[in-house]
Amino acid sequence: MATNISWMYLGWFVLYLLIVLGIGVWGWRNVDGISDFATTDQTLSMPLAWGSLFASFMSALTVIGGIGYASQYGWAFMTLYTTGAMGGMMFLSLTAKKWQNIRVNSLSELMEVRYDSQLLRALTAAVIVFTYAITLIAQLFGIGYIVEGIIGIPMTVGIATVGLFFVAYTILGGMMSVARTDIIQAAVMGVGVLIMAGVLLQRILTDPANTLTQNTELMNIYGGQTPDNLAVFALFLVFGLGIAVHPYYVQRVISAKDVKTARLVPAVNSLAIVLFYLLISVIGIIGAIYLPQQTGDPMAPAIITELVGGVLGAIAMMAILAGVQSTTDSLLHIVGVYTANDIYGPYFADDPDERELLKWSRIFTGIFGVVIVAFSTYQALAGEIALIAVIGAYAWGVIGGSLFVAVAAGLFWKRATKGGALAAVVFGFVGAVFGRQVPLPVHEIILAVALSIAAMVIVSYLTNPTDDRNLAPIFEDVEAKSSISSDD
Repeated sequence: MATNISWMYLGWFVLYLLIVLGIGVWGWRNVDGISDFATTDQTLSMPLAWGSLFASFMSALTVIGGIGYASQYGWAFMTLYTTGAMGGMMFLSLTAKKWQNIRVNSLSELMEVRYDSQLLRALTAAVIVFTYAITLIAQLFGIGYIVEGIIGIPMTVGIATVGLFFVAYTILGGMMSVARTDIIQAAVMGVGVLIMAGVLLQRILTDPANTLTQNTELMNIYGGQTPDNLAVFALFLVFGLGIAVHPYYVQRVISAKDVKTARLVPAVNSLAIVLFYLLISVIGIIGAIYLPQQTGDPMAPAIITELVGGVLGAIAMMAILAGVQSTTDSLLHIVGVYTANDIYGPYFADDPDERELLKWSRIFTGIFGVVIVAFSTYQALAGEIALIAVIGAYAWGVIGGSLFVAVAAGLFWKRATKGGALAAVVFGFVGAVFGRQVPLPVHEIILAVALSIAAMVIVSYLTNPTDDRNLAPIFEDVEAKSSISSDD
């Protein structure tokens, strides 16, 4: 357990948290209903939408987990993440117009609009909450590595205190506060990662005793989770499908002020991803050369304290903190919105208005956040978890394997039915979750997607077609007048 506190790093850390809290308080004063809290009522400009998407994407899984993964497996980190991430972002860009035209507050609300099923909407929200619990635990461990490895505060104390702080901030402001702080966090992350990469490159380029390519085992694009071409394809599906339907990425597309902005945001982000991952890989590989005893998730804090240091080290620390915060607040925000809007509203409330749903979004955000912070703190006491990047890959695989087929079919295939979508979600979830528990000759994502596609096609052809009034918001060639029919 760490005992020596670095007061300089602690001071920068507290300053950052106070700035974030101030923006959260501002957000409290500017949120009146669930539409404001969930999507800012579709008013995000290009800078806000892109900055928020970029910041929420560059999480602890990327900064801490990515540096740690690259320190163990080198350029295989690029193989693990890049192509799938770009594919997922391109899908979001391709479907941006549909998301904008439908004008829903959540991905799960789309399921009800398209398939006329409250059950499917609630099931989708439940899958999202399940996967976000896994991801949030990994994010909170990222916080633990920061406060223990850099500041000197015990991991359990850091997870509990900072985690609860993030919960309070997210409850206050909703999407507008999240988006505005994400702009700051995107800038901080960019500067911090550039500083880390610059310091390390300058060190190794001027060091006659070491070279960037001296660890030959790190120079291969295969390794770790991607040992061969089939595994590379499986991880492409994990991240490609997972990102394509990841609610906090979809939320940014929905929240954009117009179709042009919604299309550009993920397209531009896909290019930024490549550059950012390249820098992360270089940092991890050079870190492994100078700090071979620190490979894995402790690598990023060790680089900051042992190889960077000083004010530049403090800025780099804030970059990692920004990566954790920018995704943690998005996770908490989505859970609150989806639980209130898609489970509580349809099943437990009597025609709730915007303000009531806003109240329950905040309540569910708080409950979920406190429970996960408590569990993560307990887990930190019991023992550390596996590589953060690996945990993130599992969570993204579950969400992509469960939801992608139902969402993509709903947006592009008119014959997709309510029964087909329900079957696709259930069979995809079973394949992704339980496929990991049994020995398989292939990655569980391949089983999940195959089961989901088969279930969607077979059940859709065995059930009645969807009514035109549900197709009209999605497909422009369906008569719009059909959508004004009375609800069942």
